[in-house]
Amino acid sequence: MGKVLRGVGATVKWITILGVLAIVVVIIAVIVGLGSAADESQEGADRVDPEAFAEIEPGDSQREVRQALGEPESDQESEVAGIEELDVESTQYDCWYWGVLSESPYQVCFENGSVVTKSRY
Repeated sequence: MGKVLRGVGATVKWITILGVLAIVVVIIAVIVGLGSAADESQEGADRVDPEAFAEIEPGDSQREVRQALGEPESDQESEVAGIEELDVESTQYDCWYWGVLSESPYQVCFENGSVVTKSRY
C-alpha cells in the first residue's frame, strides 16, 4: 500500500511540474507576441511621412490619404448618435490608424469618404 501511495504522489508531482512549465511557456509566448506586435506597429508609424501627414486636409478623399500615407494598420467604423433636440442625424465615421501600439500613432477619420479629422497622439 505504501508503494502505491508513493507512486501516486510522484505522478501528481510530475503532473504539477509539467502543468507549471506549460503555463510558463504560454506566458513567454504571449510576452514575445506582444513585443513583436508592438515592433510591427512602430514600423507602421515609422512608414508614415510626417510631412505627408501634415498635408492631409479636411475634404481629402480616402484614396488621397492612402496614396499619401500608405495602407492603414487598422481601421474602425463607428456611428455617432444624433441629437433629437437639435435635429442632428447620426453620423458614420471611418477612422484609419497607423502605429496603433507605437509611442505616437496616427489617426485619420472620414465622414462619407472625406477627411474630417486627423490626429497624432
